[in-house]
Amino acid sequence: MRPIEETSTITATGQTTVPKAVRQALGVDYGGKIAFRIERGRVTVHNPEAENRDPAIVAFLGLLEKDIASGRNIGDLPPKLVAEMRRVMREVPVNLDEELEVVSKPRRVVAALEVHTPSRKRRRTRGGS
Repeated sequence: MRPIEETSTITATGQTTVPKAVRQALGVDYGGKIAFRIERGRVTVHNPEAENRDPAIVAFLGLLEKDIASGRNIGDLPPKLVAEMRRVMREVPVNLDEELEVVSKPRRVVAALEVHTPSRKRRRTRGGS
């Protein structure tokens, strides 16, 4: 992704408008919160509520929501696919009460608005090992 630079003017009361490209990169909208961090002479901005959200999943769910609302691209899954999904689900034990383990800390949107997706892994055990 090529760097994007946006400029914003600070008013006499210390307020500013966060440019649209920045709001989109942070995944915030009207009423949303942003946090500023000053560390080692560098200022970064991030969405404090996005610590555990995967931007790819958020974007996908937004797209899915629009499709469902408009009635587009919605239909039954092919019967063979449904049968295969059910077969796989029987073979792979899944404990829905199991806590997910975050193995690495999500990165934040930094200086030049480079968006980094968090890396999350889930450990699955079979046969109690």
